[in-house]
Amino acid sequence: MILILCIGIVVLYYRRQNREKEELELKANILFLDQYITDNLNKQKEEIERKERKERKETKETKETKETNETYNFNENNTNTNENKN
Repeated sequence: MILILCIGIVVLYYRRQNREKEELELKANILFLDQYITDNLNKQKEEIERKERKERKETKETKETKETNETYNFNENNTNTNENKN
């Protein structure tokens, strides 16, 4: 009878230890997953910001190129008009 009681106590003790280990592993996995998601979201956010900056820069360069071409064409047309008058 006492032997069965001792075996029962030992079994309950090990089950409790295993439950605590499982809880710690679960919490560690949750923290790992949270960190992984946070890192990936930050990377995606940085990539989107980088693309937006690149697009703004390209748009600005395109606009400046158009303005330069328009100015050049305007000056060239004026030069041709002045030559025709002389």
